[in-house]
Amino acid sequence: MPQPFADRIDQLAMVVRDEQLGRPMLAAERRLFERAGRREGLVSLTHADTAVFPPPPTAGPRYADALAAGLNPFVDFLGDPEVRTALAPRLAAFLGAEVDPLTELALTAGTQNALFAILSVLVGPGDKVLIADPDYMTLEKTLRFLGADVVSVAARPAEGDGALEMSLADVEAGFRAGARLLLFSNPCNPTGTVYGPAFVAELARLAVEHDAYVLVDELYSRLVYDEGFPHLAAQPGMRERCVTTLGTSKTESMSGFRVGCVVGPAAVIAVLPEVLEVTALRASSYAQRTLLDWLGPDAAFIDERVAILRELRDLTVKRLREVPGLEVAEPGGTAYVFPRLSGHGLDDFAVAEALVEDAGVLVYPGLCFGPSGEGGFRLCFGQDPEALPGILDRTVAALTRLTSGGAR
Repeated sequence: MPQPFADRIDQLAMVVRDEQLGRPMLAAERRLFERAGRREGLVSLTHADTAVFPPPPTAGPRYADALAAGLNPFVDFLGDPEVRTALAPRLAAFLGAEVDPLTELALTAGTQNALFAILSVLVGPGDKVLIADPDYMTLEKTLRFLGADVVSVAARPAEGDGALEMSLADVEAGFRAGARLLLFSNPCNPTGTVYGPAFVAELARLAVEHDAYVLVDELYSRLVYDEGFPHLAAQPGMRERCVTTLGTSKTESMSGFRVGCVVGPAAVIAVLPEVLEVTALRASSYAQRTLLDWLGPDAAFIDERVAILRELRDLTVKRLREVPGLEVAEPGGTAYVFPRLSGHGLDDFAVAEALVEDAGVLVYPGLCFGPSGEGGFRLCFGQDPEALPGILDRTVAALTRLTSGGAR
């Protein structure tokens, strides 16, 4: 019988984590989700409740109108020029940087498509690439799939608020060691950390000094709880070396529309069609029309959503801090909190399985997001405001029994 799988499939299975976990990580993930599927009354806290937080009221009609009008589905691989032209000045105002609609902007089938396409352009086998750790789980998978030499930049608790942040000194050391690309998300998925103005300015300086690219995933940059979010693209010298991915999947609850965008140097955007042609081809031309109401016309909708999620964040952080031995930093953005346990003697998947059985909730184990995520878990508080207090009651009780060594 022929060998059915290419070696790179092992990279998607993240076999690199198996030794740290002590068993195959892919099997551990499957076991967790199988147990969750059998748990009656389970509440998944791995994502937001899109029934409670639906898309903007304009999204469906925009899509339907485009379909009814017989819009040509075979638009440019980089996106409908009319939509890009309308969107570019709004993106420029949002990012604080000029955006040429036809040479520095592409519309993609979600930000996942954008990330894979950009990395396929920038990364070759053996290239040394820095990645924040922990961070969005598919970033490292994609890098390993492409054969990169992955260098984790470990996040550590910051003084004062305990937020997990990567060190600029570590980034600089990575650039000096030959890395020419850094990947990170801001705000961070999974931790909710928001990297502030001083960090972003110094990161830009380092990228320019070492002639490096930075890919920053800003999918959650509209879901922040304080004013003054700093966009890396606005920093001096970054127009030629910063790639920013954005989209409507999270804050706007439009994941099902599969549309996002990437803003970057013209030289990078120019070759994206070569990758898009052999992957997703293009974002749905009908879904692209929903972006005509994005970044400005939907401001009131976003303000209301962020206000609701701020209340849910505050409640979640307050309740989780009741658990002895659980470290809970207040997230500055996203709908995630990333509590960390220490000294409990259980691996991340064992903790998640215990929460499935004992509390009827499903969370993502921290190790899924990188080696430095070990000991934590990601919990999404974007849930029904009426139901969340009861969900937290069960979760806090189960975690307290775990930290105290009590039996379930």
